[in-house]
Amino acid sequence: MPDGAYPRQGVGTDEGRQAGMTDTDDPAAGAASAAAAAKAAEAEAEVPGETSLGARLAAILREGENLVGAEIAYQKARVGFGWERGKKVVAFLLLAAAFGGLTLVALVVGLLIALAPLLTAWGALAVVGLGLALLSALCFRAAVRAFRQARAVVLGPAAPTRENEA
Repeated sequence: MPDGAYPRQGVGTDEGRQAGMTDTDDPAAGAASAAAAAKAAEAEAEVPGETSLGARLAAILREGENLVGAEIAYQKARVGFGWERGKKVVAFLLLAAAFGGLTLVALVVGLLIALAPLLTAWGALAVVGLGLALLSALCFRAAVRAFRQARAVVLGPAAPTRENEA
């Protein structure tokens, strides 16, 4: 409070009223005592150290906005980090698939060269080709089985299967 806002001793206070003094006895103190009375009423309405409900709610809303903003920024950072790592994983998987394919080509050529003196060139080609076809069929069968199991988990036991349709 500014210094001029305090009433003079006795004027406009309970002890001044008991002594017979009023605000009109000192006109200069009238406005100051009215402001002081308004401030005193505010001070009595609010307990020191406590704020009003509206101020508390506004502070809670501001804090909530800050927390939501921080959480969004954190999740964006996590997604960005995961995306960068994901790109590296995909690149390494593509390289691994390429090197794996080259390795299979080398094995097939090596088998053809190794079996050619024993079975003739056409015999070696037939054995290696049938072996690769058998491996491909086994891998395809395993992929179909895994797909059906995943579909059953996702769609539930009521999902139509070949056994249920027949």
